[in-house]
Amino acid sequence: MAATTATTDFVLRLRFDRGYSDLFTPAETARDAVEAVLSAPGTRVRSVAWVKVRPLCEYCTARARLYVRDSGEGTPLCDAHALDHYDTAAGVRAHTGTLGIRRFELVPEAEWKDTQG
Repeated sequence: MAATTATTDFVLRLRFDRGYSDLFTPAETARDAVEAVLSAPGTRVRSVAWVKVRPLCEYCTARARLYVRDSGEGTPLCDAHALDHYDTAAGVRAHTGTLGIRRFELVPEAEWKDTQG
């Protein structure tokens, strides 16, 4: 049986003549995400301003989808741990927010900038 590979959510900020655009893409690594975007004709690695990745849950290795609103930095949580912590779906909604790209973690350039383009 072949091993399954997990994808991760990445966000790339691309520079254009008229500003910036954020592109959400699933990939195995930051380099894979950048290479997928750079496969479009006329796209160069210098157009990538930064790459961010969805953070891991504070309590496990699952990717977080939520953050705790009343924590100083917005502790990231997966759905399962949010429900464990707040007991009900209503409790989860009251105390957490949806994790947006502003709270994603910046990926160091060394992990993605060596791509061709």
